[in-house]
Amino acid sequence: MFLRDLTNTYGADAGLAMWDSMAATFGDDLKGKIFFAMLIGKHSATGVFYLYKVDPMYDYVGQIKAVRLVSGLGLKEAKDACDSLRTLGREIKLVCQSGVNNEVARTALLQAGFLLR
Repeated sequence: MFLRDLTNTYGADAGLAMWDSMAATFGDDLKGKIFFAMLIGKHSATGVFYLYKVDPMYDYVGQIKAVRLVSGLGLKEAKDACDSLRTLGREIKLVCQSGVNNEVARTALLQAGFLLR
């Protein structure tokens, strides 16, 4: 994500220059794995999402489903987490489960009406 943000902000030349300087320190095997992970959007880094507010106009069941999709929590745990945010205003910390792309998880949470830190 760092390289993508860098490229989006400063342009392709800056992004490529940063990749070249980073790749020069990696071995060929590691460089290939990192590059492939960037291409397909999968990496081993675990996303952590902090949900601090929810729009009550969004579908409550959809919010529970989004929390379950991202975190892998069971139905009761996801419902309890959503309830604590909706009724008590308690921030939720969700750790993205293995195998779920962080960008897909972020999009699912935003589309469910959550505001993220």
